[in-house]
Amino acid sequence: MRTTTTTTLAALLLVSLTACGTVDGRSTPGTTAPSPGDTRTAKQRFLVDAFSANFEGWTDYAPNEKDLAPFPTAWCKGLSEGRSIESLFDKKGADLYPSGSDWATIKSDANKLLLIAVDTHCPELHNQVTEELSKQSTP
Repeated sequence: MRTTTTTTLAALLLVSLTACGTVDGRSTPGTTAPSPGDTRTAKQRFLVDAFSANFEGWTDYAPNEKDLAPFPTAWCKGLSEGRSIESLFDKKGADLYPSGSDWATIKSDANKLLLIAVDTHCPELHNQVTEELSKQSTP
């Protein structure tokens, strides 16, 4: 009984660790890549992953699905057009920083949210985004 429980816990821990990536050298929430039997849309996978991330800034006031849903498509479009992450988030640029009238996201979490969106909506841009994020964290 103990062996089975220990083995099961170890397997779950391993799965949870392999589901994580890194941004700025820190662990990020794993994203839900579509698997052959997964019938969820990119939007559904994004929302599940975004709300599962438990972002610090969303403790007291969090966005709802309607608040978050437009971001991935807009971010992917901007990135595909050659915009930088800074340009996407800048008020003088695309003004697509993830915040609302009663909720906000701290910068490191905004970067993680962007990466979740890229992984669910435009995974072909994943390397471009992780490379840019790694350059942002380099002094």
